[in-house]
Amino acid sequence: MTYSRQLFVVFGIAGAMLSLLLPGCTRLIGREETPPPPVVTPQAKEVAPKPEGPKVEQVGEASWYGAAQNGKETASGETFDQNRVQPRYM
Repeated sequence: MTYSRQLFVVFGIAGAMLSLLLPGCTRLIGREETPPPPVVTPQAKEVAPKPEGPKVEQVGEASWYGAAQNGKETASGETFDQNRVQPRYM
């Protein structure tokens, strides 16, 4: 038997075995296929209730310090340094 004929026989047998074994890999043995999930229909939209009670409004003064105020005195009397981390409200 020639070498090419031997290869043909070996690959033929291997191909036949693969064609018999591979279809079994597509399903898990002992498990059933799961059905698709049910279709959910949208429900009516709920409207959020409006808040009751008086409207809250904050009144006061705010201060802001930028580059133009660098080196000047702040409302608390401290000298403002824009390169230093410091609390704004004390």
